[in-house]
Amino acid sequence: MLTKFATNVWSNFIGISVKDMTYLFVFIVMGLLSGIQLDVVELLIVFAVIFVAVFLFDTKILIKRGSTKIVFFENIDMIHTDREQELIAELRKRTGLNIHRISIEGISYLKR
Repeated sequence: MLTKFATNVWSNFIGISVKDMTYLFVFIVMGLLSGIQLDVVELLIVFAVIFVAVFLFDTKILIKRGSTKIVFFENIDMIHTDREQELIAELRKRTGLNIHRISIEGISYLKR
């Protein structure tokens, strides 16, 4: 938890994203590896493995990416297990987002 907080504070302080910091770290590692006395072929193999790993993790080939949005929905009648597809359709219509699944974290019967 402290590491996540420190990373967020540090990246917000210097104005670069966590993704950019990851690339910076990878290039620093590659620079340090090039200082080791390796043959050119071995060094190219190590760099190729690093490049392929970064490429696979950066694209959607291995990991599906999704985002989370918090929505306050006023129609309490739609929040029922039998009407889940209707709720998803209503949220798609209102937000314009391609919604795959929903999760209800809490219900408040009081108006805001």
